[in-house]
Amino acid sequence: MVTEAELIQIFRRYFPEPDWKVWVHNPGVLNQFMALAITGVIDGKTCGSSYQLTGSKPIKTEKVFETYYDPWADEDVTGWHDVVLESKHFNLLKERSAEEWDQIAKTSASRFSHSRR
Repeated sequence: MVTEAELIQIFRRYFPEPDWKVWVHNPGVLNQFMALAITGVIDGKTCGSSYQLTGSKPIKTEKVFETYYDPWADEDVTGWHDVVLESKHFNLLKERSAEEWDQIAKTSASRFSHSRR
């Protein structure tokens, strides 16, 4: 288990200020999630990554054929889609250790360094 402050410290080892900004925020229409965000500028281009830390993951779904509103298309769509019947709350701050987050941060930093080539 790690705190938000500890998680930010871990990622700042690999994404140091002032070149990178690392923070925890609450995205979602209702601010119902918690995420870690990383942004920076590489070769004049803004880039970044985000990790969802809390939320719900579906554990039981059912495929249904019906007409439903698709917010991405901004219209009603008829077709198959998954309906969540059961979900489970997760909190990766509690489920991952500092060592695991360190490895995630290190891997993420190496991906950005490879993109510079």
